[in-house]
Amino acid sequence: MLIRELLREGEITDDVKNDLMDFIITYKNKNQPLAPMSGANGAVEYMRNLDHDMTVNDIMTLLSNEPFTDIVERSGPEQIKLKTIIPDHVNADEKEKEEKKLVKTADNVADTTVKSGALA
Repeated sequence: MLIRELLREGEITDDVKNDLMDFIITYKNKNQPLAPMSGANGAVEYMRNLDHDMTVNDIMTLLSNEPFTDIVERSGPEQIKLKTIIPDHVNADEKEKEEKKLVKTADNVADTTVKSGALA
């Protein structure tokens, strides 16, 4: 059964959702706010390589539903825009300050963990 038929019926297999989420998470983990929809590294090609016959519209429909609404800001025929931790309206100085604070906190947690022997 084609993916678009499943979409029309309202049934989406967990495999399809999980595979698309893997694609989205890969871009999110690389701190890339935009993921291509088509092309060699795009979502359509990725899903086709996993034997999911999906079109751009199929992917856009899927991304507009849970669990993708928590991580995807919007999707279009050209690209998928991912949500960022720091809102876009924050100026560059504040954004840099928050990123440094995040790194410092992560370093402190790592130091504490190592000193306590949790990772020994």
